[in-house]
Amino acid sequence: MATTRNRIWLALGWLLHPVWDIGLHLQGPGWHIVPPWYAVACVSFDILVAIYIVWRIRNQPLHLTATKLS
Repeated sequence: MATTRNRIWLALGWLLHPVWDIGLHLQGPGWHIVPPWYAVACVSFDILVAIYIVWRIRNQPLHLTATKLS
């Protein structure tokens, strides 16, 4: 079961992943493996995912109640 704390850690992980992408693919030993546009796209995607998770934490309750269908 997800808790708010777990979801915050998840968002933080996605937010910090661009550091790995930049360090490895743009300035590190992996610069010749992927084209620069790919690293930029990956960084952008990671940041968007982190923003989405934070948005969900702030705008959606952790436990959704079931509605009766009748």
